[in-house]
Amino acid sequence: MGGHFKSESGGQFERNLQPMSIFAFGSATRSNTNPNDIDLLIVYDEEWQPNVIRRLLSNIDYLPIHLIFMLREEQIETNFIELQKCVMLEFLQ
Repeated sequence: MGGHFKSESGGQFERNLQPMSIFAFGSATRSNTNPNDIDLLIVYDEEWQPNVIRRLLSNIDYLPIHLIFMLREEQIETNFIELQKCVMLEFLQ
């Protein structure tokens, strides 16, 4: 995921969200189910990144979003992406 996000006021966040990767997992990634929520794994490197993502998603209330944040090293140690069959999300810039 790259680039800057625009805030509601039209300004840009000062900090670039790279490098950060976002993955979907759980029922939302299975073609034979109708998910009631979206499970997202956010793999990050910088301490401030989870707070930015939480703020960006705080106004979404029409579908529950469950967030898991992991430092890149944590994900490597736990092998979460492979074990949960996560799907990387790509965003237009």
